[in-house]
Amino acid sequence: MKNYDQWNNLKKQLEERKEVPSFHEVDVWWCSLGINIGQEIDGKNTTAERPVCIVKKFDRSSFFALPLSSNTNAAVYRYPVMLENRKSAVLLHQGRTMSAKRLQRRLGHMKQTDFRDIKARLRKILFANQRQ
Repeated sequence: MKNYDQWNNLKKQLEERKEVPSFHEVDVWWCSLGINIGQEIDGKNTTAERPVCIVKKFDRSSFFALPLSSNTNAAVYRYPVMLENRKSAVLLHQGRTMSAKRLQRRLGHMKQTDFRDIKARLRKILFANQRQ
């Protein structure tokens, strides 16, 4: 059973943060994603965290990110990467805009070649049925 009350209390604490860390596109951060519903990806542990790759920085306080998973099974919406000498997968279908208040600690960064491929795959997924 998911503990939404615990997540709600943590979310209130995150909202009260005054300072947000400096972050950049390509960075990978541990990020408090929360406890979500349905097929939306959850964070883990007491801080409801999961690594995310920052794809687009909008300003100093918000960004678009893609979460990562240790489940590296091949799938259309997963992009396999090596991060910190561990196999991971970027979840291309779980991206969302977030507040920098959710960022906990920097884990590293994506290789530029992976980052370019991830953005290209994301564009292809999002705009697959549009006419040029």
